[in-house]
Amino acid sequence: MFLTIPDLLDADRIARLRADLGRADWSGGLDSTGGAGQGRKSNLQVTADDPQFAHWRKQIAATLWQHPMMRFLVMPRRIMPPVFNRYDTGMYYRDHVDYPLLAGAGMMMRADLSLTIFLSAPDEYEGGDLVIGLRDGERRVKLPAGQAIVYPASTLHRVEPVRSGSRLGIISTVQSRIRGETERALVGDMVALWNRIEAREPDGEDVRLARKIHHNLVRLWAD
Repeated sequence: MFLTIPDLLDADRIARLRADLGRADWSGGLDSTGGAGQGRKSNLQVTADDPQFAHWRKQIAATLWQHPMMRFLVMPRRIMPPVFNRYDTGMYYRDHVDYPLLAGAGMMMRADLSLTIFLSAPDEYEGGDLVIGLRDGERRVKLPAGQAIVYPASTLHRVEPVRSGSRLGIISTVQSRIRGETERALVGDMVALWNRIEAREPDGEDVRLARKIHHNLVRLWAD
């Protein structure tokens, strides 16, 4: 899965969140790796116990749970509490694969998908591309503020060094109800087909069949 969510956060929420982030207590991003990222990771993160951002974590998580593309394509079972991060000039995160099992908010979860929400506009910083290694080559991602990218946590990925400005973002990890990437992609294809048929023939036999196939594939593969 390589999924762009174009309308996750609106301009008003981004402005309010960024104003709060301007007063945040930032710490070195190595804290989240237990020191294992030494030499590979250079960024800043809002401390996990900062009470000022508890309501923002809840809001962002609720937005992810409710968004139709998350519900029908990602199909989350668990979502890791969001982390707010910042890359200033010279900061980076070298090639890495996200750890497969994560603990947070009193739960253990499998990391199926990684997610980045962009809070800075592309013209606010140079460099800082998210680069994701897929089977058909590397993809460079630098989205408008408020948009998100969802991709397999099993992929090798990095954040290129920021050459100027600051890159603000939110990261999270998702355990999907459908464990297998191939099965998840097939369900996504079935959703696309269902939508196309429904646009042509809203109440025909074909759309009812497409809906039935989708529902039964989810029933077959969901855990």
